[in-house]
Amino acid sequence: MGDMGPDDAQRAALSWLAEFRREHPLGRFVSRETDARLQIYVDTLLKWQTKMNLIGPSTVGLVWFRHILDSLQLLAHIPSEGVSKTFIDVGSGGGFPALAIVAGRDDLSGTLFEANQRKASFLRYTARAMGVETRVTVKAQRIEAATAFPADLITARACADLDQLIRYAIPFQGKNTLWLLLKGQDVEDELTRAAISWKLRSQIKPSVTDPNGSILILKDVVLHDSAAL
Repeated sequence: MGDMGPDDAQRAALSWLAEFRREHPLGRFVSRETDARLQIYVDTLLKWQTKMNLIGPSTVGLVWFRHILDSLQLLAHIPSEGVSKTFIDVGSGGGFPALAIVAGRDDLSGTLFEANQRKASFLRYTARAMGVETRVTVKAQRIEAATAFPADLITARACADLDQLIRYAIPFQGKNTLWLLLKGQDVEDELTRAAISWKLRSQIKPSVTDPNGSILILKDVVLHDSAAL
């Protein structure tokens, strides 16, 4: 990122989104209202950040790059058919990636799990402000205590070690569920540990915002016969 400032971070994020809308086959799902929604999101986030810790203080000036664009990059990996309509987001916190991808894809509806009541209130308030409240359900509870339903897509960012994350979310896996997980530099080690208990198909894609980050894509996650939940 070098000496990128707040304005540079915003330009980088919106430039990526404009190119995605123009060049990517899935760009047709990105409406012209997306930029306005994201601006409302950032404005609301920064206002609430003064009262509660939604993002790391050192990343406030780079929120567009470190958080918005980091989340938007998942758009390139969400198919337009099959696994593309309903998703769950585990440990939503400040709303990344869930609110950003709902802002970016008009055909997505998400259930956001956030046990912290104040953060859950932030998520509900922000979804209303962005005008996406009909496509966002916020559950102020731990996901392991929730009633499961089959989701087309499972997302998470900086939530938990992969093995534990799978244990939390596996009840929501349907026949063709796609997992899109934003991970850090230890993704290979996490996969190795998870492989003790789980059989799965995986791909690792490089992050466009962090040289040490990655997008972990999972399919067909199944508990080994010898393992236990």
